[in-house]
Amino acid sequence: MASLNLTVEDGSPLIFYDPAGAWTDSPNDDSLLFNYSGMSLHTTSTEGATATISFHGTGLTIYGGHRPTYGTYTVSLDGQGLSKGNASDIQASSTQLLATISGLPDGNHTAVITNIGPAIDIDYAIIECQIGSGSELITTVYDDSDSHISYLPSDSDWIVNNKPTFMNGTLHFTNVTDASASIYFAGDAVALYGTVSPDHANIRVSLDGRETTFSGGSNGVVSSLHSQVLLYSFNGLGPENHTLTVSADQEPNTGPFIDIDAIIVYSSNGTNSDGEAVNGARQPVASSLSSGASLPDRKSVGTRAIVGAVLGGVCGMALLAALFFLLYRRKHLARPRDDTVSPSTPDLPMQRPEMFETARDDDNTPLRLEPLRAPRYQSRLSIAPSYYSGGTGGWDHMSAGHTRAPSMASVTSTTPIIRTVPTLKTPQPPNRFGAGLQAIPKTLKNAVWSAFFGLFFRKFFWDFVGGIIRDPGGVQPAPGAAVFISLIVKAPVIQIFTMIIGAFLIVVEFPLPQFKALAIYRSFVFRIVLLLFQSFLTVLFYQGTNASLWSLIAVFCYTRAQMLGEQMEEAKQNRGKGGVA
Repeated sequence: MASLNLTVEDGSPLIFYDPAGAWTDSPNDDSLLFNYSGMSLHTTSTEGATATISFHGTGLTIYGGHRPTYGTYTVSLDGQGLSKGNASDIQASSTQLLATISGLPDGNHTAVITNIGPAIDIDYAIIECQIGSGSELITTVYDDSDSHISYLPSDSDWIVNNKPTFMNGTLHFTNVTDASASIYFAGDAVALYGTVSPDHANIRVSLDGRETTFSGGSNGVVSSLHSQVLLYSFNGLGPENHTLTVSADQEPNTGPFIDIDAIIVYSSNGTNSDGEAVNGARQPVASSLSSGASLPDRKSVGTRAIVGAVLGGVCGMALLAALFFLLYRRKHLARPRDDTVSPSTPDLPMQRPEMFETARDDDNTPLRLEPLRAPRYQSRLSIAPSYYSGGTGGWDHMSAGHTRAPSMASVTSTTPIIRTVPTLKTPQPPNRFGAGLQAIPKTLKNAVWSAFFGLFFRKFFWDFVGGIIRDPGGVQPAPGAAVFISLIVKAPVIQIFTMIIGAFLIVVEFPLPQFKALAIYRSFVFRIVLLLFQSFLTVLFYQGTNASLWSLIAVFCYTRAQMLGEQMEEAKQNRGKGGVA
């Protein structure tokens, strides 16, 4: 016989919790919630509260948590007490073995776990099954969008929900009273997967005319939506053809909805439910089917989606920063420029035509050029009246008649001219590094302060990617977000690293005089690498999105400076002195 393991999450209707109201579904204030399978658990502090699991198979394993506030429990099978366990531990942890039963006769069994006190929780259970008479297990997955599933009264009465939290990204649901879904298949066992939620109706399943009704999550069984849950399973069918029908059993105290995520058929002896080789969506699995074999790997899929979203967000902000930089530079280059430059020599100023001092009459008389004359040295005076008003001795008659005619004093002087260099205040050439340097202090300020506030108000910014909206409770992050939540919410590792990088960049940008001699202070590449790393870290937590954007802007500024050959002043001073410029 082929071996099969079925995973039963704590929210599955295959686990019956008693008495009503004694068990709590996934408390929102539980810091370990994200470490549990499916990020959900059922816990109780009521003495004598029970959780009953009815199954068809040869074994059962139950997992839960260990905590300092937990206590003892008992486990019974088919009415017989088996063991007593203790869930108390100094350090809180999840996915701990509570009980295991194996070697049972293949058939129907009932296991009951009872809380002795003060508290326990249940994470999930694994049912061990034997399928058919052959050694090879054949698995056929009928997704909810598969044409083998018939939706009645019509397809339009069922709505498709597309989310990555569902198997194959789709789910069919309805609130129509007489709606149903049927499938005709051949196999030894069948499993129905869907969701449970407080707004669901009871679910009625008919297998070859045998009806079973169970809760869809209303009446306090669950407090939020649980996806990819095993709703129903049956083993020992035989390889002949069978019919499975799913419908709603609405009552006044339940919600109206039911849904279907997937129907999985198991068989052995090398044939599938259609009696032929499988391919495409219905792929055979020639091994024991674990929780990860029949269902998509929730954690890996969620992690890929979240990492992709984070990188996409960083790239998106990088594109926005690049667009902002290009628009700013285009506007900056479009400004009118003052081309006035200082004279190249004090003897022959290179000036624009409108700056020439020419003998021009008020009636716009054309320019008149004086012929060149050989210099004669008659006076020892060397200061031209064009720079100073008034004069002495023989210069009075020239200064009195001077208007805008060029001075010839230096030409008629008998003494060689002594250079007099005028001091001119000319515009400085524009810095190609530009005003982008203003982004640097804003970047560092935002990074450090956002990380500081992130220590006290911890939130993963991308928790909405693949998350589930809970009512009440808000957004429940996807399982793949657990690693980011651990590094941001449970222990603010990312915030601390961000503060360290931001503080170090502040030391680099505003250094002590001794620090300016170091190569890292003079390196733009070093700054670019640190700012890129800072941009990635800050985009992960809620308060750091602005800092991430400014970090990218600073990266563009430094990259532009590097491309244009800009250097720190200390790098120029250090060149050729044995240090690294």
